[in-house]
Amino acid sequence: MQMTMVCPMQICPFAMEQAGFQLWHSVRVIQAHILGMYLPSFFTGHLMSKFGKYRMMLYGILVSFVSSSCLLLDVSSFWGYFICLTLIGVGWNWGYVSASSLLTEATDTYSDAGQAKAKGFNDFCVQFLSAVGTVGTGVAVASLGWASLVAVSVVLLAVQLLIVITLPRCEQHLLQARNPPA
Repeated sequence: MQMTMVCPMQICPFAMEQAGFQLWHSVRVIQAHILGMYLPSFFTGHLMSKFGKYRMMLYGILVSFVSSSCLLLDVSSFWGYFICLTLIGVGWNWGYVSASSLLTEATDTYSDAGQAKAKGFNDFCVQFLSAVGTVGTGVAVASLGWASLVAVSVVLLAVQLLIVITLPRCEQHLLQARNPPA
């Protein structure tokens, strides 16, 4: 989720400049994106309580998937960039906050040292993917173009959707295999 949010955000001002937009257009898009990333935090917890953590994580990935896909359709409109990047931020918020909550829940039975290792490894993965996304974005756009970068993000989000959809089913099958009905 992290890399698929970072990549379009990092290169968006350059892509907008290449499409003929002025600097202030890019500034507004990035401002809206950042608001989309953090403003929903005021109600994401309530949404997780109402719909469930897995479902909110699924919704976050789905919103990012649809928004990223729409970036492939229209890059000539300021509002296309504005809405898509804002919604990618909202999707990231829902996915990130839900996944973080699930991690906390999953490590409740761990020792303090075990919790620190699990959460530290998660933080490492998030920051590593951010770094890869930041470094790779410029190279990818220079060699393949904006549309290719967005297409890769869409594919990665599709893989994430499949994982989040199938993971609960796999867990159910494992639990049933461990505890067969009598």
